[in-house]
Amino acid sequence: SKISKPIVVDILARITRHFDVIAIQEIRAKDQDILPLFVEAINNGGRQYDYVIGPRLGRSSSKEQYAFVFDRASIEVDRQQLFTIDDRRNDLLHREPFVGWFRVRGPPASQGFTFSLVNIHTDPDEVAEEIGVLDDVMRAVRDDGRNEDDVILLGNFNADDRHFGELGRMP
Repeated sequence: SKISKPIVVDILARITRHFDVIAIQEIRAKDQDILPLFVEAINNGGRQYDYVIGPRLGRSSSKEQYAFVFDRASIEVDRQQLFTIDDRRNDLLHREPFVGWFRVRGPPASQGFTFSLVNIHTDPDEVAEEIGVLDDVMRAVRDDGRNEDDVILLGNFNADDRHFGELGRMP
């Protein structure tokens, strides 16, 4: 519904232009035009933003998607390294995290700062259980074979840091 409100889109686009990369949760739309329309609004300011979006996820009929929106002038994403955490066997997460591997543009590829972003929206009714699994998610992304030591877990946790348990004690 926000995309149909020009004033809201304008405010969100202006805010986004202050950042090199943002993570979005709770994308719920029948059509796949939400992100292209939003990125077009951002780019109306003369910028060159792009996006990547994950699959529709969730146990209920109301599926959600995650996305990353990034400034192509300063950030690049390895589209071959985008993935959703596989939790089908244990089904511990209502919506499995969407992971992207990014690199800062500028220095040669071998010297550029790289990082992984793990986008998550914990279910408000299952926060304690889902937060309890996120330390395992962090380890899985950190140890996925890419040797990436800069892993950032972000999104809507539906909890504050006092409830992070094992995740909050990770170095």
